[in-house]
Amino acid sequence: MIKRDRSLIIMFGLFLVVLTALTLLSNKEDKTEDNDVFCLNNVQFHVKSACTDNNKIKLKIQNDNYELNGLGINILEKNFEINENFNKNELKDVIFEVGYLKFDRVKVFSKIKDGKVLCSNYEEYKNIDSCNKNCNDGTSNNQCSDNKPLFCLNSKLINDCKKCGCKEGLFCNNQTCSNCRESWFCGEFNECVNGKQKRNCFDSNSCGTFFNKPLTEQKC
Repeated sequence: MIKRDRSLIIMFGLFLVVLTALTLLSNKEDKTEDNDVFCLNNVQFHVKSACTDNNKIKLKIQNDNYELNGLGINILEKNFEINENFNKNELKDVIFEVGYLKFDRVKVFSKIKDGKVLCSNYEEYKNIDSCNKNCNDGTSNNQCSDNKPLFCLNSKLINDCKKCGCKEGLFCNNQTCSNCRESWFCGEFNECVNGKQKRNCFDSNSCGTFFNKPLTEQKC
C-alpha cells in the first residue's frame, strides 16, 4: 500500500514538472542564442509590394509598432540579410541585390544573421513581377510623366491634366491642355417640349473648344 502511494506521488510530481515546462514554453518569448535578438510572437511588418529589377529585388515594407534592426529575406531557400533599420510605423522602400535568380515569391523574416534564420515568423509575398512595366518614356505605372499632362496608365501614356497639370501658360480643359481657358455661361432651361428641355450656353473666352461645355439639353 505504501509503495503504491509512493508511486502515485512520484507520478503526480512528474506530471507537475511536465505541466510547468509546457507552460513556460508556451509563454516565453521566442529567443535565440544571440542575446541581442528578440523575436516577437507575430509579424510586426507588412510587405506592401515587391518587384524585381535585373539582379535586384525592390520591396516596400510597412513597419508597425516596434523598431526593427534589420530584416531577412528568403528566396528559393537562400537567405539574405537586409541591414536596414526601421522606425515605428515607417513605410520604407528597400532595394536589395540577390543575383540573377528567377523567382516569383519571397519570404521576409524578422531577422536573418550570417545566413541563419533567427526569428521564424515571416510574411510571404507571391506573384512577384518585373518592376520595369513602365511607359515608353520610362514613367512608372500610375505616375505622372515629366512631360505634362501625360499619365502612365497600364503602361500607356494618356492625357490627364487633372492629375498631372499642364505646362506653363496652358490650361486644363477636361483632360487636355490648351492655350485658352474655357469659361462657360448658360441660361435657364426652357419649358419641357416633347420630354426635353434646352438652354443656350456660350464661352466668354471664345476658345473654340468644347471640352468643358455644360449640358444644353436634358430630359424632363
